Amino acid sequence: MKCLCGYNQTPNNTKVLASHMQDCMVSGKLKGLTPDPVVVWRDAELVVVKAAEEGETVVDMQIVRPRPHVVEAERRIYVETAPLRAVAETVETPEELEEILDEVAAGGEVPTPDDLG
Repeated sequence: MKCLCGYNQTPNNTKVLASHMQDCMVSGKLKGLTPDPVVVWRDAELVVVKAAEEGETVVDMQIVRPRPHVVEAERRIYVETAPLRAVAETVETPEELEEILDEVAAGGEVPTPDDLG
């Protein structure tokens, strides 16, 4: 798989390429490209291009150009919930996790995995 930004990875995987394209449309080389880029099957791999050449097979990736403010919000949510995700991976029972979530919802601090020992 190749992208205009220089991204190059194998094997071909449409989900991975779609995710890369969305990221690249927000902050990479595809950001200001109009119309939206297309994916073609060229030389036995998926390739992101500005426009397909005559006779090339276009792969319908159904990429929706993400809105930058939505991407930033999702990134912030992911970063801010990292401590809680670490705790969720540490606890052994759903009941323990429910108890911790109740404490956090009541204004308590998110414990670290070390706190749970």
